[in-house]
Amino acid sequence: MTAKDRRKKMRIVHKLQLKYTLSLLLPFFIILLIVELQMFYVIKYLLPYIEFLAVRDVIIKSIIIIMVEVLILLCLAGVFNILYLHRIAGPIPRLMKEIDEMVTTKKYHLLAIRKNDELLPLIQKFNLIIEELVKKTGQ
Repeated sequence: MTAKDRRKKMRIVHKLQLKYTLSLLLPFFIILLIVELQMFYVIKYLLPYIEFLAVRDVIIKSIIIIMVEVLILLCLAGVFNILYLHRIAGPIPRLMKEIDEMVTTKKYHLLAIRKNDELLPLIQKFNLIIEELVKKTGQ
């Protein structure tokens, strides 16, 4: 399996992962812009005009550096968010496929997911229901 294939598999449920990643990062990005603009205007109004003109380039460069640093941190947060969501959203398509197959074929079997997936307790309880169903139907 190549690194490119693994990266594709980290984003299995694209809409779900994108929705929650954006809902996490967008407010922080908006806050970043507001804070940066406020910093600029506070400095602009606190310094006398002549001094502000003298240090304006340094202030703008500092603000840009801070924005780039925060954007890098937001990107890292997005990557970690996608990795975490993979533990939630990753098994969903396979589980849905297996459940659909059980419904159409009427052949029931236990569901399995990785031990670190967040859905493990839910799947374990679902497997209890499947075991009871198998006992009742005699499969």
